[in-house]
Amino acid sequence: MKGCFVLVLLVTASVSLSDVGYQPIAGDLLHHWNTSSPTCFPWVRSFDTGGLDGVSKVCITGIEVERDSLDLYLFGVTSSTEVPLLLATGGYRGEFNFAKSYAIYENDEFCLSFQMPFSARYSEGYYRWDADSNSLVLTRYVTGDPSVESIETVDSLLAEGEIAEAIFVLNNMFYPDNYYNREEMIVRLLRSANRVALQAGEISDFQKAAEVFQSLSSFLCGAGGSYPIFNDSLDFFSSEFYSYMELDEFVMIMNNHAFFLEKTGVLDESLAILRNVLVLDSFRTVAYLNIADVLWAAGDRAEAVEHYTTYLWMMSDNGLYDQIPARVHERTLLEIVSSSGSSAISVLSEISYSIEMQSYDPARIDSCLFLSSGGIRVLLSRYSLSTSFGSFDDNLWAVDIDSNGNLVSFEEVLRDNRTVLGFPQFGESEDLMLVACTELGDTLWTCTFEGQPLEWFHSPDVSVMSEGYIVNDSPDCFATTTYIHRVSNDGDVLFNSSLDTQFLLDKQDMEGEIYPGVNSFRETVSGDILVGGSVSLWLNSPKAGFVCLLDGETGDVLWKMTHFGLGSARVHDVIETSSGSIVAVGVSGRHLWPPDPKTGLWGATRPFIAVLNGVGELQQLIVCDLEHTGKFISIAEWGPMENQFLIACVNTASSELVLLKTVIQVDL
Repeated sequence: MKGCFVLVLLVTASVSLSDVGYQPIAGDLLHHWNTSSPTCFPWVRSFDTGGLDGVSKVCITGIEVERDSLDLYLFGVTSSTEVPLLLATGGYRGEFNFAKSYAIYENDEFCLSFQMPFSARYSEGYYRWDADSNSLVLTRYVTGDPSVESIETVDSLLAEGEIAEAIFVLNNMFYPDNYYNREEMIVRLLRSANRVALQAGEISDFQKAAEVFQSLSSFLCGAGGSYPIFNDSLDFFSSEFYSYMELDEFVMIMNNHAFFLEKTGVLDESLAILRNVLVLDSFRTVAYLNIADVLWAAGDRAEAVEHYTTYLWMMSDNGLYDQIPARVHERTLLEIVSSSGSSAISVLSEISYSIEMQSYDPARIDSCLFLSSGGIRVLLSRYSLSTSFGSFDDNLWAVDIDSNGNLVSFEEVLRDNRTVLGFPQFGESEDLMLVACTELGDTLWTCTFEGQPLEWFHSPDVSVMSEGYIVNDSPDCFATTTYIHRVSNDGDVLFNSSLDTQFLLDKQDMEGEIYPGVNSFRETVSGDILVGGSVSLWLNSPKAGFVCLLDGETGDVLWKMTHFGLGSARVHDVIETSSGSIVAVGVSGRHLWPPDPKTGLWGATRPFIAVLNGVGELQQLIVCDLEHTGKFISIAEWGPMENQFLIACVNTASSELVLLKTVIQVDL
């Protein structure tokens, strides 16, 4: 509680007070009594008026005669007259402020005390009352400033690491903002608390380290009472706080605090601080590790893996791959290989013949056939949208490669004389019609899926299976469902199913606007269907690559796996291996936030290979750093007994098709 310092006048009576004679005031002194503010006449506390006949109380006042110089007057007030009696006079030299004055009689002395405006500085005069001369005789002047003394105390306490004690002193100062800059003091407290916490952390006393930071809450203002609030780094740089501390030091201290909170199990507060760290400095590598650890401990494994992989890639970019903690690899199952550092991936053939590669509908490896000559024939296909009404052409290419990996031949071949058309029918409702016809245009069959207005907004994708077709389509924006239908070769609907964004991301309690994007359908030996693609809640949200398995008869989801890769990811193809494992390929990269985000941006992209077991559990995620490509678009098994696979990708520079031969350990 703030106190009040007052200047006090002391007088020691040298004779009996009953012998003192006194007269009513007159002239200028009477005018001063009648016109001045009552604050100019502080009553003398603790003075016994019993020895002064008729006087009920006494007060003291002063009239300025020159700068910092007063003539003092001791008055006595009786109950029978409005004019006080003049008891004694004296003089005062020094600062004064009657608006904050105080008078008391103690130990036979009068003390008159003044506190200066808007400060804790005080000045006091002590007097004794000489009854023979009716005068106030000065015994001493006393001056001081408790707030200056408090600042000196705070300096000593902070040097000794006594943070809580220093804050107690600061919180009990008079007029603190007139004695120190608040932002500068916050900086001093943060630095001192960080120093003490790190010392405690060195001996694994994490509880003390966290408590040191927690003691700041009684002084600091901001989120959780811990830190000043800044909306972003620009907000920080434009603040006065920046005059005393660099952003890098500020987020370092916040990060340390969050680390100690995580070590003591205070996860919610730790997570809030770490999210603020990344808002202020999205390039702070260790913050991604710490926030991932907190999320993992809190049970949010999916987001934890997202931050672990961002940390892993940033450490790799900085040449610090060997310093990554083992738990990061264990929890992400992620391994990074490069073209120079791994012999497992080699270029088999770069196709010089032009296949028009499209980012959404690239060519896919259908099969690998071994030739008697020792070479291999690769069959590639793509079902590309050729008209605005949803006509799908069944393209098929055969690529022959000799035993040395050289291209022998490349040609387009005819697989089927059947074309499937899919398009929405607009009217009072929107139905999706599927039409199969010959190359001459004769209709073989039609199939209609009934829908609601805007439900079939886009032209559907049609994929050919060994028996029949898979059709998938999505509504307009702000819908989070992709519809999947299986149709027999005769046009009979075998099942109607769907994939939901919130389901794939385990965000059932959140809104969204984007439906899952499907890039691949593949059949398993049991007749079930593997689905691969990408999913995000919002246009500017990070994408997660997903793989799920649908029951081949009902379309029900048997299991699902989602992964953000290096921060954002997309699965382009997924297959079942002869050993029963699942292998998916795709593209990953860091998710970047533009200044005014409308859609999420990808950083430098890297191709990846994901290995799953038969029930969809991720066993390994291999991110490749290759010179000629940024994404893998398709995969097929080559040599089952030797874990050999063929991967198709696109040359980043020429947009031509590249075939890679790789060894993937799938029996983990």
